[in-house]
Amino acid sequence: MEGNFNAMTLIRKVAGKLKDEKLANIKAVETEIGQLDQYLGLTDMQTVLFVAIFDRHCSNRTSDVEDISDYFNISAIEVLERKKDIDKLVEAGFVCKDGFGVNEFTRTAFKVDSSVFECILDSRPVESAAASGHAFDRFDMVRTAGTLVEQRRRNEMSTRTLFNTLESIENEYGSMDFICDIRENVTEPGARILFYDCCHDFMEDDDHRPLTDMNATLKDIYDKTGDIMAVKKSLMSGEHILMKAGLIESWLDGNDYKIGLTDEGRAVFLREDLHLFEPEKKGLDRYGLVKAVCKYINERDSSNYPTRKLFRNIASVEKSNCRLPLVSAVQGKLPDIKDRTIFYAICKGVTDGYSALDSIIDDIFDDERTKAVEKQMFKNEQHLLQKLELVELGQASFFGGVPAELTETGKELFLGEDMELFIENRDMKGMISPENIKEKHLFFAPDIESRLSFLKTSLQKENYEDLKSRLSSKALPSGVAALFYGGPGTGKTESVYQIAKAVDRGVMQVDISEMKTCWYGESQKLVRRVFKTYARMCRSSKNAPILFFNEADAIFGKRMENPGQSVDQTENAIQNIILEEMEKLDGILIATTNLATNLDPAFERRFLFKIKFEKPEMQAKMRIWKDKLPEITDMQAMELARDFDFSGGEIDNIARKAVMQEILGGSMPDMDHLRTLCAEERLTDRTGRRKIGYNV
Repeated sequence: MEGNFNAMTLIRKVAGKLKDEKLANIKAVETEIGQLDQYLGLTDMQTVLFVAIFDRHCSNRTSDVEDISDYFNISAIEVLERKKDIDKLVEAGFVCKDGFGVNEFTRTAFKVDSSVFECILDSRPVESAAASGHAFDRFDMVRTAGTLVEQRRRNEMSTRTLFNTLESIENEYGSMDFICDIRENVTEPGARILFYDCCHDFMEDDDHRPLTDMNATLKDIYDKTGDIMAVKKSLMSGEHILMKAGLIESWLDGNDYKIGLTDEGRAVFLREDLHLFEPEKKGLDRYGLVKAVCKYINERDSSNYPTRKLFRNIASVEKSNCRLPLVSAVQGKLPDIKDRTIFYAICKGVTDGYSALDSIIDDIFDDERTKAVEKQMFKNEQHLLQKLELVELGQASFFGGVPAELTETGKELFLGEDMELFIENRDMKGMISPENIKEKHLFFAPDIESRLSFLKTSLQKENYEDLKSRLSSKALPSGVAALFYGGPGTGKTESVYQIAKAVDRGVMQVDISEMKTCWYGESQKLVRRVFKTYARMCRSSKNAPILFFNEADAIFGKRMENPGQSVDQTENAIQNIILEEMEKLDGILIATTNLATNLDPAFERRFLFKIKFEKPEMQAKMRIWKDKLPEITDMQAMELARDFDFSGGEIDNIARKAVMQEILGGSMPDMDHLRTLCAEERLTDRTGRRKIGYNV
């Protein structure tokens, strides 16, 4: 409207003339009514009735037939004669019903739609609820049903009246898809009011948990004990029409029976708004899927609904993401939804940092016996997740919790191509790249030099790949394992590094002390982790690294025939694992030991190369002296090599002390000083007796 139009002024004038006047003064405000007709788009009588309802609405009062008759000071019959005009106001969205008391028009109360009221206050064009899309909808329907049930609970109506009123409302809004679907599939009014009330409870709960107290709700709906017991029995047995239609389900929560909407029930109710009340199920990545599963697990734990419902929810998420590689891979290994659920829950620990086994089992299962069985199977290492080497248990914490962790195989299954993003620092701390290995000159007797050269040539990339292929074609193990054995300081360890540098391979060095942890059972896990980590590095590297066991006497020794103590049993278990892994090795393993006589025969067979390192002979020692101390003459090098039967490591020590003398004293030590340093190198004299005091 334009100019100085004021809807409130017009309504006030009409109300002032018509209130208590038996509608006799209509002609007196004919102009104002006409203007309101044009503004509201109503007929004269519709406008007059709207004015009465509006006037009372301003005093925060609703209006039923009696109220309207009192307002105009006319009989109720005269108001009822204009029922179609009131119905038209409702249909057009100008007024709405304030709940439904009984199945009688005379007891129905009306109020002005809030959006219409605001428009009139501001003299703006009226946007009714119907025009703005806010007409009576499924949410209004379930709220109205909830109000009806509440009125029945207060004994304001009988069950029969409740059902009749419900059907009256359904008839009035029968074109609504929501009502059409329910009436088509659920023919009993009692079942429909129960469904509406479950929907109402779902909406009223802040967390939208799908649960309703069965006993309390049935008492609210039915006024006869026999009816309550009959419906309760059908719900508990699963024979209720709503359960057969898949719309609700029931379960026992402690001593109370609960009922709630199923996924299908929520979908029927929420329709296109379903995504607003449920976590997104489609298009998830591996992390989103695990997060959705854990959300359902937490929901089951907090709402205490049945485990079978949890499994249905998780199966639904899997189905919605069936093209996700994680889903197909996990389903291929774990056909039982129970095992998949546990696996997904443990996967969450990869990103969260910790997964307590007892908590996971307790949150997933509702049956105490099932919980006990699952926990015992894990404790006995008999669970399928353990047999498939997907999950392992960690060491119990101080507070008693036992962490459940993915093994390397489990991580590969879960993480896929993201595996490298989650490599733990402990897996990388022993890795030495060839670029970080300093080149050194090593001098050996000709036979050792020849054997090392052959091994080095075999490990060159082209030769190594050809070697693996040829061995595999002849059904022979394709892994290359070498044992370097001999006295200390003979160049075993340094030879490994120099070979690795020459063939451009990294060195994954194993921490022997960490593998022999004091926790029984942990050592075996650490050993398996070493080989699984190495296998993964071989797959991800252009050049397979060398798996290096330095000073491996402690774990490559002879196995105990009758191990008594747990320590002996642990050592035997470690050795058996290493033997098993060496048998299927698809890479390069080099071990060094000072005590070859202690080597278990089973290990000896598995080493393709066995190279003995001895103290250098005369010519090799001369070359080492000259390499370490280029300042001495050939004659001096020959004298030192002749007079002192040193290993390369011992010569290296003397050379280091000579360099220190040069730095601190300003000059290299002379030959006499070098001889003194040589004499001080060993704790025993040449006869093998331990030297006393400062005698040389």
